[in-house]
Amino acid sequence: MPYMVSELMQGKSFSRSSQGGSLADTITRTFRIILSTPDEAYVIPDAIQIQIGDLYPNTDVPCISFDDKADGDSRMVRIVTANYQSSAGNDDGSGGGTDPGQYSPDVRPANFSTSSSLVQVPVMKWNWLNNGALTGIYEPAVNPVGERYDGTSKLVPSVTISITQYDTSPTRHLDFVGMVNNAAFAFGDITIPIAECMLRGISNNPHVESFGPDIFRGWIRTYEFAYCKQLCQIEQIVEGFSCKQNGFLGNADVDDFALSLKHDDMHQIVVPLALSAGVANISRAMCAVPREDKQQQLPCVSPVPLNINGSPRKRGDVAYPPLTQIFVTQPVMNFGANFSGFGIRLQ
Repeated sequence: MPYMVSELMQGKSFSRSSQGGSLADTITRTFRIILSTPDEAYVIPDAIQIQIGDLYPNTDVPCISFDDKADGDSRMVRIVTANYQSSAGNDDGSGGGTDPGQYSPDVRPANFSTSSSLVQVPVMKWNWLNNGALTGIYEPAVNPVGERYDGTSKLVPSVTISITQYDTSPTRHLDFVGMVNNAAFAFGDITIPIAECMLRGISNNPHVESFGPDIFRGWIRTYEFAYCKQLCQIEQIVEGFSCKQNGFLGNADVDDFALSLKHDDMHQIVVPLALSAGVANISRAMCAVPREDKQQQLPCVSPVPLNINGSPRKRGDVAYPPLTQIFVTQPVMNFGANFSGFGIRLQ
């Protein structure tokens, strides 16, 4: 072991910088090591009793590197510099975050960043601008008789959450890509509702670093989440070319003339209204539309609004607007608070 190790006050320094929105403290400690023999081998951290990751006394600034050089032309004296520096870290929005350099990679809190953009999705509901005034009600995107407008779209915000942390397996969680949250969960100071966040992708890059006496060889993994309701769900207008027939005639929310009604020998609708013979034996039939003054019926050539029970919904009545149903299109899983379901270590 070295003959003598002493810290030099001349080499001790401190600096603070704030550039590009990042605050960094830098501290330097310098040691003189006198060797027992000119060719003596020694381990720097053991000699100066400082490991990578150790904090400078009474601060939260970790040691990040060492450097060693000869003192002039002497073969017996070495000058070792220990460099301390703070680095950017993330917290949960409460302001209680700590420097990630204080922790070894396998327990180090993850870093995250967010960005937002607009994505184009189909329109299922809209707010009518009528004579310069909004109605204030988002209604299904249909024409006055309940038929859907095709090809309309809108822009909606999509928030991308990128989370980076150290891992030992490059294939972990790859089969979770495309999953959406099966319950509301907390992320920082917000709550993400059920089925509005998707794991959109995972990327890995090889990584090696020293911390304390250990060498960590693994991967820096980046999880990319998309927080956007319209990417995880679809709102579908309830409509179809066929409808259920039995037990609905005369109901207030039913379009009776879309049912298969009974006709006389002149092919006109019989009054009072009744279902056509044979309809009682089938579960559904093609929807019909009235012709002229509702004396005859023709097969529909476009989807007809339906009730949830499968009956044809009354059209042209503001009390019975077309219905919509929301479906989750992706497989679901438990994301956990702050994405803990993925083993993510957010503070």
